[in-house]
Amino acid sequence: MLLGNKFKMKDIRSAHIDKDHQKMNSFVTWKSMGMPGLMLASTVFALMMFSLMRGTTPLNEIQNPMPDADHTEWSSLSFPPAPSFNWVLIPENQNNGSCLSGTDCCDDIICYGLEYTPGVSGDLTSYTTGFFIECLGGMVPVISNASCSMTDYSALINECMLHDSILFNSSGQDGAFPVTSGVPVILHQVCFSLSAGQSILISEDPVTDLTASIDLTGGGFTDEFPSYTPTTVSKPLQVWPSDMSTTVACLNLAIPPAVPTVVDYCGNPVDVELLSTTDNPDPLTCEGFRTYVYEYTDCAGATHIWNYFYFIEYQPFVVPADGGQTVSCVNNINVNLVMPPAVNDNCGNALIPVGPSAPVYNPPAFTCEGTVTYTWTYTDCEGTSLTWDYIYTVDQPSPTESGGPVPNDSTINCGLDGDPPILLPTVVDACGNVIPAPLPVVGGTYAGGCDGTITYTYTYSNCPGVQFVWTYTYTVDCSPITLRVFLQAPYQLSGDSMKPELNYHHVLPGQDKLLSPSLSIQVGAPFTPFGQPYNMPPWNYNGNTGLGFGDPSAPGAPMGVIPYPTDVVDWVLVSVREDTIFPANQIWTCAGWVHTDGEVTFPEACAPLTFDPMLDYFILVQHRNHLGVLSPSGADMLCGGVTIDWDFTVANSYEPAIRYGQKEIEPGIWAMHAGNGDQLANIASINSQDRTTWRVLQNALGYSIGDYNMDVSTNSADETVWKGNQNRASGIIFY
Repeated sequence: MLLGNKFKMKDIRSAHIDKDHQKMNSFVTWKSMGMPGLMLASTVFALMMFSLMRGTTPLNEIQNPMPDADHTEWSSLSFPPAPSFNWVLIPENQNNGSCLSGTDCCDDIICYGLEYTPGVSGDLTSYTTGFFIECLGGMVPVISNASCSMTDYSALINECMLHDSILFNSSGQDGAFPVTSGVPVILHQVCFSLSAGQSILISEDPVTDLTASIDLTGGGFTDEFPSYTPTTVSKPLQVWPSDMSTTVACLNLAIPPAVPTVVDYCGNPVDVELLSTTDNPDPLTCEGFRTYVYEYTDCAGATHIWNYFYFIEYQPFVVPADGGQTVSCVNNINVNLVMPPAVNDNCGNALIPVGPSAPVYNPPAFTCEGTVTYTWTYTDCEGTSLTWDYIYTVDQPSPTESGGPVPNDSTINCGLDGDPPILLPTVVDACGNVIPAPLPVVGGTYAGGCDGTITYTYTYSNCPGVQFVWTYTYTVDCSPITLRVFLQAPYQLSGDSMKPELNYHHVLPGQDKLLSPSLSIQVGAPFTPFGQPYNMPPWNYNGNTGLGFGDPSAPGAPMGVIPYPTDVVDWVLVSVREDTIFPANQIWTCAGWVHTDGEVTFPEACAPLTFDPMLDYFILVQHRNHLGVLSPSGADMLCGGVTIDWDFTVANSYEPAIRYGQKEIEPGIWAMHAGNGDQLANIASINSQDRTTWRVLQNALGYSIGDYNMDVSTNSADETVWKGNQNRASGIIFY
């Protein structure tokens, strides 16, 4: 041998069989331990053996093996895997050949299998091992020691008493156990009695050595010397879970936890049981902690206490946004009607509000407007408090009129009558307090005369200065002339008024006769043309036309025609003479209506008329078939000289000697003489010409000057009227 080193067969790393020469050339690589000071060297030698076997299969040639620090690479050599023995844990109920695992953690039995990884393939015929272990408490820990692959040939030498050591052989023989190069198999099972936490070191007996005999696949045989690394077998202490804890916001979340699953060393689940639930404080109603105590008990009787701690820490709760409303008066506040919101703590428990508090006024000296705040307080079980406010905003609106509206306008005939109104509204603020009437502001458009407005404006203010404005308006609407006159013909004793027969039968100018209730009028009367009747001789007046009055259904009715008021009797012609009674001093004329009560109005604008308070003014009234009348003296001047007034109904008119003025139709009642139908020939007297006019128009229906009694029919009754007034002559110079 090179360097004279010894080697054993287990140092052989590979071999090659030359079948072609029917001999086995074994090229063996072994580890040669160098002398001190020498490096390890790989020595190769050839053992030439003639084989009697024919047809054997050569070992595979492995090209380009990986270099190794312990040997020299030879391109012509190949190296099979190194055989080895190892002890591996055999789980419960696992079968390995003829062995059923005897591992039973409940009885502290832990079984390990001898795992063999062969370097060659073939049939394992025997294996021989020797291992040392220590005694446990002076006792032999080996419970069983048996082959799983062939005939068992195990042994055990107990030296616990003398050497605290045990030699056991896990061996087998007479086998034919198939093995494959590099594929590990379990050959043997050894069961130990190991309590939790105990361990045993299994080391190789160098004398017995570890060997395995194999009949090679394809022929031949070999012995292998598997390597072995000392192995500690044990039953480790049970691993128990650590105590756990968590923080929750609510007690109802502190429910029994999910308990960790624990298995023993054999993989068996360890039973667990809830022992107790502890609250601190007890009873636990709010914050604190709750402990769930569990006990694990494995099948060997070992126990462990496991705790789960809940720390209950309440979280803040919330309240809704503050509420409120606007009221017009602080007296309208009724806090008893306020419903504070439902509020729950963070765990859903209803919190009962405490309140309302005493009102807080802003401004503190509350007199008018501002805010009034009421507060409710919510407190959870840990003492956290939040408030909710209800805020009344006092905002006074405009003052209002109380007790219904009072009249706020009227029409007056004289601007001098526009005094401050006596009846004023009762104005109150939102709290019902009566606001005193302020001094009015006088305004309007009136600047004298007979038109314009006079206003009195009262501005009521409540405490914040919100105003209520009330205005009384006088409309000045006067005629420069006011007068009353009766016509004899339509006058009726009952009621001291005149009958509007012409109007009733719709024969006044512009009216539609077909609207008359009388069929004879509808058939026999002509349509009266539109316009006042004094636009012809002898009057020849065209100052105001009267064309806009009548019935819309009348032939030729203009757009916007205005119906007559029902109390209109007929048209009259009124003139004013300044300072004398003579026609030369006539300064104003206008056609107007005489009404059933004798009042004369002017429906259309006539020429302006102003008066000199230093002069007298005489009023002349004419009618189309009545004898005209003149005021016997200057008319009464009214309204500071703005209007003149005369009432012909209460006294006789101008009547010079041997002439006539009016006719006293009943004591103290005067009227114009009827029967003056022909004023063109003689306007100042009632004579035979007027009878002739009646005769010519006799039997005529409608708006006829011969209808002296104005009943829409010219007949003998009209002659009777004429006869009663024949020879009546006026002293008036008309034109």
